Amino acid sequence: MATVNQTVKRFIAGARCPNCQKMDTTVSYFEKDIGQHNAAEHHIMVRECTECDFIEKMYPENVDAGSNGAIQQINVKEVL
Repeated sequence: MATVNQTVKRFIAGARCPNCQKMDTTVSYFEKDIGQHNAAEHHIMVRECTECDFIEKMYPENVDAGSNGAIQQINVKEVL
């Protein structure tokens, strides 16, 4: 189990890296980010490849909203 300061990284099954095109090398995790405008803390999603230097940070303002403007939640089942 992860401790308070430990980041849990999960592989994205079947995902192909947009940079090196290798399959099953992409991990996803959340990272703390301090907002510049109001110093509020946000959690951003990070996607990176374990084989190359690809890294993508997905900030809340870049999240695609549904037709009613609400962010769509997708539930993911964790397999142990």
